[in-house]
Amino acid sequence: REEYQFERGIVEERLRTWSTARLEREGFTICGLRAISKRSLYQDKVFRLYYFKKGVQRPLPFHRFGVGDSVRLSVMSRVVDEKAVEGMVLDRRSKYLEICIKAADAINIDSSKEIAYRLDCFVNRISYDRMLLALQLFTQSAT
Repeated sequence: REEYQFERGIVEERLRTWSTARLEREGFTICGLRAISKRSLYQDKVFRLYYFKKGVQRPLPFHRFGVGDSVRLSVMSRVVDEKAVEGMVLDRRSKYLEICIKAADAINIDSSKEIAYRLDCFVNRISYDRMLLALQLFTQSAT
């Protein structure tokens, strides 16, 4: 878990020091997304994020988002968004991303209005969980 927290710290530092244009160019951020509530998954809500440029829906630009990535969704117009929510990428397609957000946090996302959101990539939790499991299996004594 320390590796995960270390990687997360690096990502947060990158978000503070890099410009939005550089984050978009490198694929760590997508701006101009619209969120549409799709369904529930257990106690979480699933939102489908579409990319709009000049009011027209377009395919997603280059990005590094993958299934299992921890992400942060925030309103684009706010420099520091206290209502930003964290979630996980559930599905990745050429025209949209689906993210899963805790129901308690989902109330901060208004999918009824045409609000532009920003999505920032953190780290892939699945790879860390698999690495941890592999290390645990490796270090177990054979019985």
